Amino acid sequence: MKKITIDAHRIQSMSKDKFDPELLYVECYKCGRPLLWEHGTTTYLLENAGISDLGTEWLLLSSGCPLCSPGQHEFTLTLAKPSTNAQNSNSNYLRDN
Repeated sequence: MKKITIDAHRIQSMSKDKFDPELLYVECYKCGRPLLWEHGTTTYLLENAGISDLGTEWLLLSSGCPLCSPGQHEFTLTLAKPSTNAQNSNSNYLRDN
């Protein structure tokens, strides 16, 4: 088994760096499947929408996907943040911002 050494100083400096939008989670709002697309697509979409300075607490929701909406080729994306005040499992966990 290969041992891996982790430098604590490197981890601290990485956490201070700007969040990479390509790591943003993207999910179909209809069926809940994660969406995967070409590298650079998330950055392109966010830059063209004038959105910056996001963090790991955000996610993108699609109005559908090719699996649950066959034949549809364009989908609306919503930038959302999980709600911290959800009171029960039937409440709306996401709020649009």
